[in-house]
Amino acid sequence: MNDFNITREELLNLAAQKLADAYQDEEGLDTFAKRLIKERIEEVFKTKLNASIEAFMKETMEDITNQPIVPVNAWGESTGKPTTIREQLLIKSRDFWETSVDNEGKPSGYGGSPRYQWLMKRVAMEEISKAVKANVDLIVVGFKEALTQDANKLLKEHIDKLITTPRPR
Repeated sequence: MNDFNITREELLNLAAQKLADAYQDEEGLDTFAKRLIKERIEEVFKTKLNASIEAFMKETMEDITNQPIVPVNAWGESTGKPTTIREQLLIKSRDFWETSVDNEGKPSGYGGSPRYQWLMKRVAMEEISKAVKANVDLIVVGFKEALTQDANKLLKEHIDKLITTPRPR
């Protein structure tokens, strides 16, 4: 109910009746209205369906990753104490990031640096490279101006040494 004591359904019926009366002679209105209604229903359905699927997947993944498991060998014999998939994923991801890698990012048993350091260096170098590429024209212009100033200064000094004018007494 609202301030006019009209229910939502009555309001919608009045609006529908008004639209029908106003456009009853228009050709293709029914097709246009059907398409609009279909699109809106599909949009609402997709939104609600996606939200439902995401909630279901989140709950299911939480259940799966928190279930206790016992590590086994190839013959199915227990090889360790009970754990969860979540704990194993944390261990594996930590091992992955802490593995020493060479300059190409491949695992290396001979020195190297942890993968996370290698990756951060690579990201930093890419960002620096992008910044340099974006400003290369400015860098070239600045370099050219500096060279021109230095060349002019050297040329003036050289000319001053070669050509001397007598000073008046």
